[in-house]
Amino acid sequence: MEYDGGIVLFDPALFCAFLEKANCTSGNVFELFKTRPDIGDAAISEGAIIPMYPIDEDDYRFIDLGRIPSAVEWAFTHTGFPLKIQSGLLVATDLFSLFGWEHEFFKNYKENFDRKAAVNDMIDVEPGMYSVDISGGRDGGGKIYGLRFNPVSQLKPFGEDVDIDSFDFNI
Repeated sequence: MEYDGGIVLFDPALFCAFLEKANCTSGNVFELFKTRPDIGDAAISEGAIIPMYPIDEDDYRFIDLGRIPSAVEWAFTHTGFPLKIQSGLLVATDLFSLFGWEHEFFKNYKENFDRKAAVNDMIDVEPGMYSVDISGGRDGGGKIYGLRFNPVSQLKPFGEDVDIDSFDFNI
């Protein structure tokens, strides 16, 4: 399957710990997920990562809808993505970050923030477990993704009745 573009959302500390447990701290993490779908599925179901593809290459903004209400007319809303936040930080970065994974960079993301790629974004999120709703639309500033973090006491496994590849996140 070809992926022209996409974004991944993750807590850098938690995702790095997941990759360490899977013995994959360098190289092409995306290829690992393709060749070992059990590991990719576990990353999603355990709330370590939310992949968003396909997405046309462009500039996007991410906002926390619980903190910054928006009057955007949303083109879509996809619901129920499991996510764990441990460090208090959510990173949104280009899917291609997984192709040449820089483990130490993401493991120490706040310290390395000044040398981040332009395609990286960051949102402060309280540590916890969430069911995340993702909305996409446009406002006067361009394309925008609104994230709603719904606290949960237990993550609902993702993919039992829905395949991540069935979503379209293009705006």
